[in-house]
Amino acid sequence: MPCWGGRDGDGKKAGQGQNTYMNGDRYVGSWKNDVREGYGTLYMADGDRFEGAWANDAMHGAGVYYFADGNRAEGEWRQGKAHGRFTKYYANGDREVQEFREGEPRGRRFFYPANSVLSVLDWLLCCIEQCA
Repeated sequence: MPCWGGRDGDGKKAGQGQNTYMNGDRYVGSWKNDVREGYGTLYMADGDRFEGAWANDAMHGAGVYYFADGNRAEGEWRQGKAHGRFTKYYANGDREVQEFREGEPRGRRFFYPANSVLSVLDWLLCCIEQCA
């Protein structure tokens, strides 16, 4: 059932509120001009969840995507697609770092298994490549 904090002068959703969609997804957060805008959380019917920035009804800006299996990805989104440096944390403790452009992986992928000693040189190389 839709529920939001208010409406603007044109009668469109505005402010804080929530909406449940026909597919079972539920969004809780900021609205502007009848679309998701600002900070909010999308709870998906499959158990996944996204918490972060929204613009023009799409994930846009910093956010964390939580997978139902316990993994999570932290990074930046642009118009609903992964864009920039992402770190994926696996439920078993492994970690992966990769750059994305328009939702497509770019450059080298750095994988750090759990319970292993990481070399400082590898970590610095990753940071340098991601910032270049």
